[in-house]
Amino acid sequence: CHIKLHGQRIKLGEIEQCLLNTSISACVIMKWDDDHLIAYVEGCDMTENELYEYCRCYLPFYMIPSMFIRLEKLPRNDNGKIDRKCLPRPDISLLPSVANNTELKRPNNEIETIVHKLWCNILQCDQISIDSSMFTIGGHSLLLMKLYYRYQTTFQLEINTLAITNLFTYSTIIDHAHLISEAISTKKNFEESWFALNLTQAKATFAQERIFLDEQIRFPSKHHNLMYVIPLVYRILSTNDYLSIDRLHRALHTVVAKHRVLRTGFYLDMNGMIIQHCLDINATINDQEPYGFSVININSNVESDEVIKKTINRSDLFDLSKGRVLNCHIVHRHSFCDLSYDEDTLIMGDLIIFTIHHLVFDGISVSIFLNDLSLAYTNDCSLPVDENVMQCIDSTVYERLMNMTQSHEFWYSQLKDYNFIRSLSLPFDRHCLSTDYRSGFHFVTQIYFDDDISIAFLEYATLNHITPFQLAMSIFYAFLFKLTDGQDDLCFSCLHANRYRTELQNIIGMFVATLPFRIQLNSQWSFENLVKHVQENCLSVFQHTHYPLQYILADFQRNYSNVSFLDTLFELITVSPDINKLSLDGSNLEQVSVEQLHEATYFDVDAVFVYNPTVETGKLLCNIYGSRDVFNETTVNKIGRKLQAVF
Repeated sequence: CHIKLHGQRIKLGEIEQCLLNTSISACVIMKWDDDHLIAYVEGCDMTENELYEYCRCYLPFYMIPSMFIRLEKLPRNDNGKIDRKCLPRPDISLLPSVANNTELKRPNNEIETIVHKLWCNILQCDQISIDSSMFTIGGHSLLLMKLYYRYQTTFQLEINTLAITNLFTYSTIIDHAHLISEAISTKKNFEESWFALNLTQAKATFAQERIFLDEQIRFPSKHHNLMYVIPLVYRILSTNDYLSIDRLHRALHTVVAKHRVLRTGFYLDMNGMIIQHCLDINATINDQEPYGFSVININSNVESDEVIKKTINRSDLFDLSKGRVLNCHIVHRHSFCDLSYDEDTLIMGDLIIFTIHHLVFDGISVSIFLNDLSLAYTNDCSLPVDENVMQCIDSTVYERLMNMTQSHEFWYSQLKDYNFIRSLSLPFDRHCLSTDYRSGFHFVTQIYFDDDISIAFLEYATLNHITPFQLAMSIFYAFLFKLTDGQDDLCFSCLHANRYRTELQNIIGMFVATLPFRIQLNSQWSFENLVKHVQENCLSVFQHTHYPLQYILADFQRNYSNVSFLDTLFELITVSPDINKLSLDGSNLEQVSVEQLHEATYFDVDAVFVYNPTVETGKLLCNIYGSRDVFNETTVNKIGRKLQAVF
């Protein structure tokens, strides 16, 4: 049965099964006073401390019994079943004895002290011994991934100097401190730091090239301003005193002045190279600023969703050649007969809509942009600007100087015998030629998983020391294997943030990499075998994300229009609280979901798993997007039902 203890859902049978792997002949686990787990064991020659230490090695911290009561025989009823009512009451006063017998070891040096503080912050626990494994004190793979990124930023490590596989294998504070110490030593001999070059014109970055070419090749010109728009929509719930449109305009101007990429144009030069050029913040083109700012006045009774949909799907949002890559649209609601109407004051229900081209903006850019906008609005339209800090345009120089030999060899070995033109055997209703334009329109089906499945999903990831991303990907591979009637060479695309340098962490820009993930399945594999192969493949791929997709394709004489793995995308999104929160001098704004209002997909199939640890129920769901170019709506719904059945 399942119980809930200290916010954790626990399956008592798993604890019992773990203990039965020792010398005991029978056991039962009881919840006592809503605070403790009590283990009653029969025929045991192990001490309480030995049982405690054994459980520490195999169970998460929250599943370790607080007390072990050894009995010669467990009480049983006439049917031979354990009679729980006859079990002796535990002496709660003895509870601290087992835990106190385990010595709490403190940090011995500066690095151990910093790592210990990071652990305490992430695990929300102050009493952590430096020789305790992360996985025996309530940690799991998702928290370990968070630690990995915290290590990178705290110690300013480069991605190649600290292997995440080692953090899983060596999982104590002592181990991590030693690995970080080695990484710091390696860093001293690593390539020189990247610094600001103050460029105003350069080649596009690899990621920008990919977006630019994909938009030109795969979609008709009338859709170019629709396919790669990133819409951010906020509704005003309440205002703290006075929320000014003019002040918001000036704050946005300050942000655009700081981040040159938000006023960057793109064009093809005489040699067919994609060039980016930054406009002067004070330059005007046809008497317009290098970004859009408009106020849309609507009547109070007009439906907001219709206004949002019309705004974010406009065909004239951007002009890449002139650097118009950002727009802010204020939707001002009021009754036209209201005499108290103030055209500069935002009120409850008004909307702030940003539309930004993906060429200059990615998911990580969102929080950087919103934080700077909030700071500029609060600080009377001023922002600290460090001329020595890199901008997005500077990275194009450094990434082209990197030694890519090892990454070239890795990707060649990954795909050397892959059939690039063989599509997955999906239940298509019709087919598109490689030369056909894509409409970008889709059908979507949403799959909600119940709490038992969501909990089992996270528990499996924790117990097997894998990330939710790796587990969801393994499930998707198993699903495709069934959906394609046993197609065993499976390859699809995944997106990666690709901010592989410390200098790239806090700048606005487009760095996302599209990567092929290939697995050659063996039909005799167990699911555990599949998970192991997926984990190893993920960890290998993540060491070579900087090798651009266009290089991978060029190595095999391929282009965007004849590569089958670009037809299917897998994603896992982990929701973080307040990551895209916007605050303007104390005013309360909520983000508005535009998922149903902005219809654009770049793939035949896009499977988006969403893991939301911030909610009590419905932590896991999946959206399946199917292109209308190749699927009917009934087929997309059927694919969704088949995926749900896999769970």
